[in-house]
Amino acid sequence: MYLWDPVERTIRLWAMGSNGAWSQGVVDAEVDTIQIRTEGITPEGKPRSMTPTLKRTGTDSMTVRFTELEVDGQPQPDSPEYGSRRK
Repeated sequence: MYLWDPVERTIRLWAMGSNGAWSQGVVDAEVDTIQIRTEGITPEGKPRSMTPTLKRTGTDSMTVRFTELEVDGQPQPDSPEYGSRRK
């Protein structure tokens, strides 16, 4: 769920999974890039944070990459950049 926060003047994200995981974050949107700094809990109850970055690469395509991933206080490797194209 994305909502406008009028106090902080930013877009906030809340996401919940059926497995018990959840995330909350702040959205930073530029012309062709969206970055979401998130914190949450894994299905196992461990703290987790990461920064997904979505980049528009064409009129019908985008990439996403997950960086700054940390689970239970332990840094994790960044993801590769994944591409997606609308049909």
